[in-house]
Amino acid sequence: MNSLSETKPKTNSAAESTVPESLPSRIAMYRDRIFGAAVVLVVFFDQLTKFLVRENMSIGQSVPSSGFFRFTYYENSGTIFGLFQNATVILTVVSIVAIGFLVYFYRSQRAPTLIMRGAIGILMGGAIGNLIDRLAMGGVTDFVDVGRWPIFNIADASITVGIFLLIVVTSVAPKKDEARDPGGPVGDAGDPVGDPGDHTN
Repeated sequence: MNSLSETKPKTNSAAESTVPESLPSRIAMYRDRIFGAAVVLVVFFDQLTKFLVRENMSIGQSVPSSGFFRFTYYENSGTIFGLFQNATVILTVVSIVAIGFLVYFYRSQRAPTLIMRGAIGILMGGAIGNLIDRLAMGGVTDFVDVGRWPIFNIADASITVGIFLLIVVTSVAPKKDEARDPGGPVGDAGDPVGDPGDHTN
């Protein structure tokens, strides 16, 4: 009986010591390479392509002149895909609020997955890319012209892709958690079933 009473606390302490190690830790935003790379790449290519369009094309010009896919230079005073025209001030404020919300959303995640971190980064990069245009020029440079779809840019596409990925991740993750924990407490594999006193006889 003495041997059982001496070994039991050791088993509990060992189990307790493994719990913190199994919990995933949150990465600080400024140290998250996935998030940071997504933001930097989107902003870089968005601003680079807009600069090249402004330097080499005139407003309204299309290259090629016809076809399903073209580059058409268009200055957009509205939001994504040409919506809400002539609302630069309001959209600038909305963009700043959206960036602040993305920071809050990222920090609220205990352990965001790689896809979620990338999606938030893509969204952040798109929001920053269009915000730079609005602050610098009062409007956004659009140039991707596909069929009957409204003309857009890389920032617009990034925002759309980021939102889609976030919807997928946030809708799939809860289902995975439910599958891992179908309900009901489950004891450790090494825990005896029944009253420990039954084994002392």
